[in-house]
This record gives sequence, structure tokens and C-alpha cells, in this order.
Amino acid sequence: DESEKVNLILHMANTFRHTKIKRYEESNKILQTIAKTGNPNIFFIQGMNYFSLEQYKESIIYLTKAIAIDPENANYYFFRASAYDKEKQLK
Repeated sequence: DESEKVNLILHMANTFRHTKIKRYEESNKILQTIAKTGNPNIFFIQGMNYFSLEQYKESIIYLTKAIAIDPENANYYFFRASAYDKEKQLK
């Protein structure tokens, strides 16, 4: 069913972003195929990919999208705050 497909793709995208693999762009491309489902984990993983690529503005955008869908998830806020902090350090 559709939910299983989304979960499989999320797992695959998360595997690509693993610290030993570091294929963040490919992970984001995979996630684009299911972005319309509105699953907040899609945006969370994309945000984390951009964070790993040191693209903090993009990271903030995607983590904010995850928060908009699931405002109860404290991890989203934590990593968005971290991205804001990193972005501030670059200025």
C-alpha cells in the first residue's frame, strides 16, 4: 500500500545519508518522489541532508516545513535551532 511505499522510500533516503555513504543529493532526489505525501519525515531528512552539506538556509526551510506538519516533534526544533546557530556563525 501507499504507506508502506512511503516508508520504504524514507528508509532508502535515510540510508543514502548515512555518515559512511554521504550521498545527500541522491537522498534528496529520492525524497522528491514522495514529497507530495506530506510526511514530515521527508522534510526532516531533507533538512538534515542540507545541514550535512552546510547549506543551512535550505536546512532551515525544510526543517520549518517538518515543524509545520508536526509541531509536537522536538527533534525538528532542535535541529532547526542548530542550523540557525551554524548560519549565524558563518556571518
